[in-house]
Amino acid sequence: MWHWFCIPFLGREEPIDVTKFEILHIEGNFVEASYRVSYLYGDKQRPVIYFIKTIFLIQNDKIVQQTDEFGNISEYEFAKIVLGFPFQFLAFTPLFRDIIQPKAIKKLNEFMQTYKY
Repeated sequence: MWHWFCIPFLGREEPIDVTKFEILHIEGNFVEASYRVSYLYGDKQRPVIYFIKTIFLIQNDKIVQQTDEFGNISEYEFAKIVLGFPFQFLAFTPLFRDIIQPKAIKKLNEFMQTYKY
């Protein structure tokens, strides 16, 4: 996800900003950090802002592996951010799980194929 947010990509809507980055812990080649992501979502261009916790593996001064943790935001909270009231309740329905989430996952998979992840 870090790469996805930091470089331009045709399959992703603009603008996306990584407006805050904080290193939480460093141990050897591993860096634990959090970053704040903000972007506009959907036809209504609803602002989406959330924090992601991540772990980078650094070798030869380059990121060679990166893993995000989204445990700090539930599907309901994410649906509330991107869909707004009262539509956040769709997070509990097959519509969200079978239509909305797969669209986002498809875009991410296209990005990963392009960059050979």
